Amino acid sequence: MSAVEHLPSAHIWNWHVPWTAWVSLWVAVCIGAGSLSSAAAETGRPVIERRSYLETTGSQVVPIEYEIERGDQIVIRVQRDEENFYNRCEPSGATIEWHYRGKAADVRAHREGRTLVVQGHRHDKPFQKRHRIDEAPWFQPLSYALQPFLRSVQPTVYFWLIRADNFEPIKLKAEHSGTAEILIDGRRYSSSRIDVSPGGPLSFVWRGRYWFGESDAVFLQYVGGQLLSGASDTVIRIRPVADD
Repeated sequence: MSAVEHLPSAHIWNWHVPWTAWVSLWVAVCIGAGSLSSAAAETGRPVIERRSYLETTGSQVVPIEYEIERGDQIVIRVQRDEENFYNRCEPSGATIEWHYRGKAADVRAHREGRTLVVQGHRHDKPFQKRHRIDEAPWFQPLSYALQPFLRSVQPTVYFWLIRADNFEPIKLKAEHSGTAEILIDGRRYSSSRIDVSPGGPLSFVWRGRYWFGESDAVFLQYVGGQLLSGASDTVIRIRPVADD
């Protein structure tokens, strides 16, 4: 699942938050991890995982439904309130195609070399932009795209992400931040943490922290927000099911 996609709400899944409230990078929800089962590998059928999350900002609580389909490529679908995110990714985490649909916009994006092409409709008007970027990867749903980095020995990775509030790309960096036990709804999880912030001089303005299961890399929790404004942090946590 955004500032998740939201880097407060879309950050995880997709960075949907403005600086005053965001990475919904929901940034950019997504979530489950693990390898293909032997049965799936033998049949060639994709593996589908579904998980639920709750996003809380102050007194506002929003449920998030997340689905990841694992095959030769990874397809991630996230529903947050009236927003829907579709992400098609490489197993490396790099995004191939992104589709955002909400009340005021229906926008798709893909990469052509060092250009991000974003097009669709905003406020019932045609919308198209071409954004020049560098060679850094494009990560849209951070809850999935950060998983390969989680398993690597690389201390830092820089990447591009399209904000879901204005459909502009922003360059971010992710860093390993150690391991910890966290408590969610009375359950303890052994987790690894990754910190995400803007690259360059804006690194002190906003920060998002992502926790993943230490053994399976399942996305567990996100906490992030403005460091200067004093606005309420956005928190996204997994909703455990009885047989987890």
